[in-house]
This record gives sequence, C-alpha cells and structure tokens, in this order.
Amino acid sequence: MVYTSPNEAILCPNSFQSMYIQMLCGLIDRNQVLRLGAVFASGLLRAIYFLQLNWPELAHDIRTGTLTSRITDPSLKGHMKNVMKPNQELASFMTQECSKENWEGIITRIWPNTKYLDVIVRGAMAQ
Repeated sequence: MVYTSPNEAILCPNSFQSMYIQMLCGLIDRNQVLRLGAVFASGLLRAIYFLQLNWPELAHDIRTGTLTSRITDPSLKGHMKNVMKPNQELASFMTQECSKENWEGIITRIWPNTKYLDVIVRGAMAQ
C-alpha cells in the first residue's frame, strides 16, 4: 500500500501545516492514491473544505516547486525539499478543476484511481 502522507506531516503538532503538507503530497502523487481516509467522515469533509480554501496556494507551490512561507516546521521543510519540483501541468490541472463552481465528483477527478473512502460513520452521521 502506498501512503502519500509523510510521517513528518502526520506527527506535526500544527494542524494547518500538517493538513497542507498531506494535501500537497497527495496532489503531487495523485495518480498513486487508491483510497482517501480519515478516522471519521467529518475529518474527510474538513480535508475537502481545506482544499477548497487553499487550492490556489497549493497550485502555486506545485507550479513553482516551492513551499509557501506558511510552512515553518523544520522537519516538514526538510522533507519537502526532496519532494518539490515545478510541475506546470499538474498546477494547471488543479486550477482547472478547483476553479469550477461545481465540486461534485472532485475526489475522483483529482484522484482518478481512488477506489474507496476509508472513514468511520457513527451516530447521527450513520444514515
């Protein structure tokens, strides 16, 4: 199984920086993603909302091969130094998909090989 989230991002105590790097790595390796997961469904919804809010900055970082100054954690910066390289094609794709008004089907458009969503649904969310 391939995981796109680096340990440095999973262990990062800053929630914004953790989510940003996990999302960035998932976008860079988008064709390798087979499943999207979170402990609870609400976590996956937060991740998609995070993408809605931050896709312009993510696309910029992908286009330029640089990392936003909002990432200050040294372990994240060190890891991403080996991952980041300019990718105009991916950045243009991200801009095209994320600037659409309708986000229906966004998961399979961005991560085309996704087979399932791995989340726990309980209580009021279990319908």
